[in-house]
Amino acid sequence: MNYDTYKDRVYGCWLGKMIAGNIGGPLEDCREIMDFQSLHEIAPEEMMVNDDLDVQLIWLNVLLEKGWELTSDDLMEAFIAHYPYGPNEYGYGKRNYRRGINPPLSGTYANEFFMYSMGCPIRAEIWASLFPFYPEKAVEYSYMDGCIDHGAESIYAEQYTAAIECLAFSFTELTVILEYGLAFIPEESRIAGVVRTCLAWYREGCTWKESVTELHDTYASNDSSISFYNFGVEILALLYGEGKFEETVLLAINGGYDTDCTAATVGAFLGAWKGTEAVPDEWKETIEDRIVTACVNLKTEFHTLSELTDTICSLGCLYDGEKKRIIRNVPEKKDDIFFESGEKAAFITIDYEGLPEIGLHDSCTVLVAVKNNSKDEQYLEVAGREAFEICPEGDTKDIAPGECRRLRFLIKYREASPVVYDTNLFFCKVYGKNGSLQEEACFGLAGKPVWRITGPFFNPYDFKKVSEEKRRAEEAYFKIPSRKIYRYYNLAEAHNNFVYLDEPYREEDFSGEGFLDLYRKGRLYEAAEDTVRIDEMFGFGGCCCVYCAQQMYSEREETVQCHIGSTTPYKLWLNGKLIYTQKNSNGYSPYTDVFKMDLKAGENRIVLKLLRYSEGQKFTMVMREAPYELSGRIKTDHAYGLWEEKADEAERG
Repeated sequence: MNYDTYKDRVYGCWLGKMIAGNIGGPLEDCREIMDFQSLHEIAPEEMMVNDDLDVQLIWLNVLLEKGWELTSDDLMEAFIAHYPYGPNEYGYGKRNYRRGINPPLSGTYANEFFMYSMGCPIRAEIWASLFPFYPEKAVEYSYMDGCIDHGAESIYAEQYTAAIECLAFSFTELTVILEYGLAFIPEESRIAGVVRTCLAWYREGCTWKESVTELHDTYASNDSSISFYNFGVEILALLYGEGKFEETVLLAINGGYDTDCTAATVGAFLGAWKGTEAVPDEWKETIEDRIVTACVNLKTEFHTLSELTDTICSLGCLYDGEKKRIIRNVPEKKDDIFFESGEKAAFITIDYEGLPEIGLHDSCTVLVAVKNNSKDEQYLEVAGREAFEICPEGDTKDIAPGECRRLRFLIKYREASPVVYDTNLFFCKVYGKNGSLQEEACFGLAGKPVWRITGPFFNPYDFKKVSEEKRRAEEAYFKIPSRKIYRYYNLAEAHNNFVYLDEPYREEDFSGEGFLDLYRKGRLYEAAEDTVRIDEMFGFGGCCCVYCAQQMYSEREETVQCHIGSTTPYKLWLNGKLIYTQKNSNGYSPYTDVFKMDLKAGENRIVLKLLRYSEGQKFTMVMREAPYELSGRIKTDHAYGLWEEKADEAERG
């Protein structure tokens, strides 16, 4: 390919992404199939910032600084430093990384709801435009990118998107591109199934409306950014849009849900496929080559698409020049970027057996591998909080030059530990024979939230359907003189439990001694991945109520925003005061309820009254620091106390 053609395709890719994403922005999260007839009905008057572009500007900065050998950790550190927003999977991935849970687990741990969202498939263009003739390389970087805050299927969606955008530089037949792209992701993946299904509907002669309706019924969810549905919307828009910009973007938007992402991706594909001519002139005029971004403190800033394109093309030519030299007629100084490289004295890799979390009464095994690249022997040390015992299984000393030694470390709390910290960092340090530090790495374990559980409680009779007064009037009780025991009113009542949020199953004054009594008498429960599941507490089946007491330590007085996800009703008390009641039963989302709560510096006493109606009950709670919502960090500097002696002393005093 001629350099000028390559440059035009790269510019077209980003031009299409910015324009189409901006048009789709106002309808983001609209969860219905729509029937707009023209983009002019939708398009905003001004360019808006969009994470679809912003994050990729950060990735380009990382590449300019680190070179081809950049890592997922490099991307995440830059993501935290230069992008202040943290909604959904962005926030959970960043939270995990601050806890020392590195990629790829940063993308999946305690991120079940969002790990298959669209946050990483929208970041594929940077890799496609850098490596258009090397799709396997674009796919490799897409994994490195996607795993920082997503799980497998969303990563496959990013890899597939990068692959077909690469192929668009070389192939003219759309269905060939879409089918060939499947070679770069697992055949059995659900994302691959979405592509095959969309192609089948198109070839069977289904209309777009028929196809997108079936897609919605098969793949949509209460997560408006779920990748399966939104990814399918993109494939259908490309197929039924027949290569025309306005028609394709309009179909992507009419599919609803994550409309800025779907529109931006199809716009980018068309630009990569057909160059700048893919975008009608009237839409080009809406941006005038400008870039609008929310990134902060970037070392290399890009104010125009022309600047962005020049930098990407220089890097693309550099890589191509090192490989096959497919790009011809490259101008001088278009492949003159050089990266500094340095050999590390040791490589350290870290993995976990099981989840990256720890509770008071269990342990975690961490696998540490050290590759000695020096000419002298090395030794390894792993250190963390004094509260932990760190027991290596194997010799950590005398690691010979060239040797790769794999060691297991068993980590557990010492018996006397009174506190479980949310964040627990451990440091792996490799020293040379003379004691000089040669390399280090950090990993973390999330502390399981500690609760004290009282229950289960339930009603054996459905007093809401048949009142106690009516039962008495009808003498619906056993004739036992000493006490009145009701008969079951019918078979339905005989084979069920009943539970009511407003019924006090015990004293509900949780100030002072009331909390201490509840806490001291409760059984210990540690919530894996921050999730409270009554099914895990005991073998009791059926509807029930439990009271969960927690002592949480905050480093400072602050107002936080509480994000609660719950499938069932609950009440929440903080420091003796009832602060929130949810009486409805909803589908699960981490944002079932969002409200502010005032934490004291030091100990805070939390009580949760939680109902279970059936299997599948789930409750999660995280706290965001100011400024909350989109840009507030999820809190990671708190701890959970087991101050039983302190509680006893307070009660006696």
